[in-house]
Amino acid sequence: MNAKTLAEEKLAPFIKERGYDWEIYIDETPMDLWRTQGLVPPPPESDMEKLWAKENRPIPYDVAAS
Repeated sequence: MNAKTLAEEKLAPFIKERGYDWEIYIDETPMDLWRTQGLVPPPPESDMEKLWAKENRPIPYDVAAS
């Protein structure tokens, strides 16, 4: 099941089934445009990304060293 289908199913009782107009838009933003609490996210699959996931928060790191 993709993200759009899941979102539509979860929102349906609150929006669609009540007759409201609605739209879902999902965008995959390039990583060079991301900032999380002012920090550049670590590269995918890196040890730092795994640490961010484990801690469930952004952690400062040396971007040039990654």
